[in-house]
Amino acid sequence: MLSLGAVIALIIAVGAWKTRYSNSPVVYEDARIVRFGVHHRDEGSHLLVLVRVKSGRVIQLDTSFPAMRHCRAGGRIRLHRQGPDLYVPRGACTLPVA
Repeated sequence: MLSLGAVIALIIAVGAWKTRYSNSPVVYEDARIVRFGVHHRDEGSHLLVLVRVKSGRVIQLDTSFPAMRHCRAGGRIRLHRQGPDLYVPRGACTLPVA
């Protein structure tokens, strides 16, 4: 069992880590959609999207149906990066055709 001091130190460390990245600016990152998937959980189905970023890596991201409106496999998607975290914002696929 963790001591009270260890628990407090853990809470402070997690809070400091989250605060550091929440103050980071949002950087836009374009990628290509590889495919979609669904993950079934106790609270219901959850949409996933696999994207290929500019480095060539394929990354799986949790997303929502509203965020994927107008998205299609092979299409472009604009992601938000804040610190080390990558997010799918609403309207991620409403990019001009290039």
